[in-house]
Amino acid sequence: MIVPAATGIFSMKVVPINKVTPLALWSVLDWIAFSSTIVLACSAFDHLDAILNTYPQLITRDPTVLARMQDPSRHEYWVALAKLLTHLPAETDLHAGPIQDLQTAIRLLGPASRSWKTMAALFPTNIRQDLCLLYAFFRTADDLVDDAPTPEQCEKNLAIIRRFLRDVFFATKPFNKDVQDPTLPTHVDWDLYSQLLPSEDVLSVFRSFARVSIYLCPRAMFELTDAWELDIKGEPITSQEGLMRYAALISGTFGELCTCLLMYKTGYGNWRLDSVARKNDTLARARATGQCLQLINIARDVIKDSLDGRCYIPLQYMNNPKQNYDALKKVRNPSHIGERTLKSYALRILELADCVSDQAQRGIEGLPVEVQDGIRAAFEVYMAISPALRNAPGFPIRAKVPKLQQQWIALRCIYGFHGNVARAIHSTCRQLISAHVPAFARLSQHTIKQKKI
Repeated sequence: MIVPAATGIFSMKVVPINKVTPLALWSVLDWIAFSSTIVLACSAFDHLDAILNTYPQLITRDPTVLARMQDPSRHEYWVALAKLLTHLPAETDLHAGPIQDLQTAIRLLGPASRSWKTMAALFPTNIRQDLCLLYAFFRTADDLVDDAPTPEQCEKNLAIIRRFLRDVFFATKPFNKDVQDPTLPTHVDWDLYSQLLPSEDVLSVFRSFARVSIYLCPRAMFELTDAWELDIKGEPITSQEGLMRYAALISGTFGELCTCLLMYKTGYGNWRLDSVARKNDTLARARATGQCLQLINIARDVIKDSLDGRCYIPLQYMNNPKQNYDALKKVRNPSHIGERTLKSYALRILELADCVSDQAQRGIEGLPVEVQDGIRAAFEVYMAISPALRNAPGFPIRAKVPKLQQQWIALRCIYGFHGNVARAIHSTCRQLISAHVPAFARLSQHTIKQKKI
């Protein structure tokens, strides 16, 4: 069989269909070569960027220059890449500490942090990496204070954490000891903390935190320790206002720390050191975001907290405050109060979360554009716990959002399908689909509830 092949603008030549012309052959090869070159170049660039993000001290230790290096639109970033390229060390010469400590942090987060892992996957690698390190320190320190075998050990661990924070943030005199890992600050006595901390894994998380502490706010970190001190004292929360203050203290400060991280990693300056770059209104809304999520967390874990000997329900909510509080915290028998009463407590706390959710959403709009969709997806993935708890037939020990639903929420937020109008359209479509395909009904329930909220 033969077909016509163009050899010029006005001429045609008949060639066999099964014959490959040199022009066609070279076009394929050229395309493959071009595509391969682009892929290899991007891979090499990503490799250099990963080294620069993990080992910035290869270029400089100047905090001002390091902050400007975070923005690819600045010449400092490209100068740093050029320096790294011209003096690229062998991988065997790079200390393995930062990578091993990152692996430890991810492992310690474990299967209990499914929502967090889904949220972290929505961010670029450099942001995701530091967020995991920060959250791992938050979780590890919280466990040291809450889960120690005795109250005395809890207080001792809190004192160690505070001493560590003082050394990281305020100590300046370097120790006269050889620090094998050049990525670690030299003004911290790591040999001392290897003896004070209970395990090598905990020490690994503390090392990771020290590496990222350059842009974190010391005030917010010490407010976190104040919240942990309240947990140790175990005093009841008497009023709704007290619950709001506690939520702002424990997770509002964490939201502020995450904002400092996001601003630094997107090139908006070091908000710990640069008071001009820092925006206090943005930090205030970030605290509202953390406060909102903490309220949801408290509502979800009413039964679990009781079994662990904790109670964050305000006495104001209880008909018999002393009897109910003792049943939850001292006797650790939430079933004595009854499932319906426990759920009523949780629903009232969820109403508080709804009251601050609008401010939290406005806080997302004040963040850099490149991270807004990721933060919004992260926020709504966690907010999905609220309708899951409301719609549960009883009161589960720990309400969970199915992984498929988490992924769907993240997907629609990442691609801009959010807001009241989008939710209304989305809800209608999901109801139509779920009427014919039962597998979609579970996802529709979440979206309908969000619209009502």
